Amino acid sequence: MQSTSKFVFSPSQAALGCVFGGPLAAAYFIRHNFKALGQEQAVRKTVNIGSFIVIVVICMMPLLPKEFPSILLNLPAVIFVRYFIENKQFTKQQIEGDQALKFQSVNQVVGASVICLCISLALVFALALFLTFSAGAV
Repeated sequence: MQSTSKFVFSPSQAALGCVFGGPLAAAYFIRHNFKALGQEQAVRKTVNIGSFIVIVVICMMPLLPKEFPSILLNLPAVIFVRYFIENKQFTKQQIEGDQALKFQSVNQVVGASVICLCISLALVFALALFLTFSAGAV
């Protein structure tokens, strides 16, 4: 009988994905790993907290100076997701040593990162439109 492997994101893969995908990618990677581990309550909690953080970050963006480097918005997500996955889920060595776990492919990391970036940009654009129209209505 052959066991099915669960594909998960390592701490380094998730951190790399957050460089472009930001907080949304961080929530996605953590959620995906909890789902692979079968921890449904943690999945729901991750979605709730992650959604809140993404909304807060996007709402803060109009308040930042124009010269503010946007990569600094993603830096906390990079640091947090690496720490969280390594300490609350599993390390690279644990994934390598567990026959039930397999690393996600680089394509999955890049794909998820790009999709999260596109969604984040769409949300920022929607907020900018909302602020533009609400300012014009005053």
